Amino acid sequence: MKYEKSKSYQNALGTITNILPSVYFDAEKNNKKLSNVNLKIGVAVSGGRDSLALLIVTKRAINSYIKKHNATIELVAIIVNHNLSSSSEKIAEEAKENCSKIGVKSEILNVTVNVEKDGYEAGARTARYDAMSEYVKLQNLDYVLLGHTSDDQFETVIFHLANLNKANLNKSNMNKANLNKANSGDANLDLHLFMNDSLLYNDVIFKRPFLSSVSRQDTTEICKIELIDFYDDPTNKYSDDDSYNSMRSLIREHITPGFKKVFGEDVCNRIAKH
Repeated sequence: MKYEKSKSYQNALGTITNILPSVYFDAEKNNKKLSNVNLKIGVAVSGGRDSLALLIVTKRAINSYIKKHNATIELVAIIVNHNLSSSSEKIAEEAKENCSKIGVKSEILNVTVNVEKDGYEAGARTARYDAMSEYVKLQNLDYVLLGHTSDDQFETVIFHLANLNKANLNKSNMNKANLNKANSGDANLDLHLFMNDSLLYNDVIFKRPFLSSVSRQDTTEICKIELIDFYDDPTNKYSDDDSYNSMRSLIREHITPGFKKVFGEDVCNRIAKH
C-alpha cells in the first residue's frame, strides 16, 4: 500500500502538518526575529514503532511544507542509550540505521541511570529527559516531538482511574482538577487523569502530536508501508510485579483489546480527545 492510500498515514501526516505553523508562531513569540520560517526540530526516537512512525511522517510533512513556504526546517532524531542492558548499544545503533533509511540525521546520547536512587523506570526517565533537554539547549532546537499515541493516553487514563489515591485524585477534587493540563503521564509526577499534548521540562518544550488522534495500529501501518523494521521492547511485556511498566503492559495486553472489541477500534482516539 502506498502512503497516499493509507488513512492511518494521512491522518498522522495531517497532525504534523497542522503543528508546523504553530511551531513557527511560538518561536516568533520568543522574540526570534525571523524573516522566514527557520526551525530546528528534534524527534525523540527509541527504535519502536511509534517514534519511528513519528519521524517518518514528520520528515514527509516538513518536505511538503518547505515546498509550499519560504522555510528552512532542520530535523534531527534524538536517540537515548540508557545503558541498562548488554543490548542497549545495539538497539541504539539499529535505531540510528533506521533514521538513516528515513533520511534524517541522528544523535545518540549515552546516559547513566541512577538505579539505586530512582529505580529503573523513574531513573531512566529522568536521565532521558535530562539528556534530551541539555542537547536541545546546546543545539538550539525549538521543540522535541514525542511519539506517544492515543493508546498511551488510554492506558494512562485507565491506570490513573485505578490508582486515584496514588495520583492524588479523588471524587471530590476530580472536578476541580484541570484535566487538560496534566504535566505528563509519568508515574512519579504530579498526576491528573490525562497526559497533556505538551510538556515543559527544564525550560524545553516537548510536544506529543499523536496523542489524541493517532493509534498504535496507525504507527504500525506507517512503518510497514515504509518497510521500516521496529524494535519491540521486551520490558513492555507484562510480568508478575507491581512496577509501573508492568501495570501499563497489563492494560495494553488485556484491557485495551477488550475495550476495542466492545466499543470499536477507535475507542482510544475517542477517549484521548476527552
